[in-house]
Amino acid sequence: MTNILVIDDDPIYLQMISKALEATQWLVHTADNGVHGLALARMHKLALIVTDVVMPDISGYELSRQLRRDPEFAHTPILVLTAQSTLQDKLQSFESGADDHRSHFGTPAPRCPRQPAATR
Repeated sequence: MTNILVIDDDPIYLQMISKALEATQWLVHTADNGVHGLALARMHKLALIVTDVVMPDISGYELSRQLRRDPEFAHTPILVLTAQSTLQDKLQSFESGADDHRSHFGTPAPRCPRQPAATR
């Protein structure tokens, strides 16, 4: 079974993300902070790590940097899933070693002129 690690200090997002991934038949491990996430990452052979940025102990950026320094995680995909959505936030994710940066589910998409009226 494929192992995924989800790290987020917000229990609601942690549960939402975990449930969505479990529906795909993946084995999801969860951590409610970066330090616990680092420990779990080293305990499992992971296919993907999903992390928040803003956490009380170490940030998702620092977590990504620490994992990338370890050869065991050189090729493990890291997805930053956060409410932080500015260009600077995205650049910081990539500079720290993350493979992708996405906004949380609840973050509204930017409006575009062709957006259907029913979604406004």
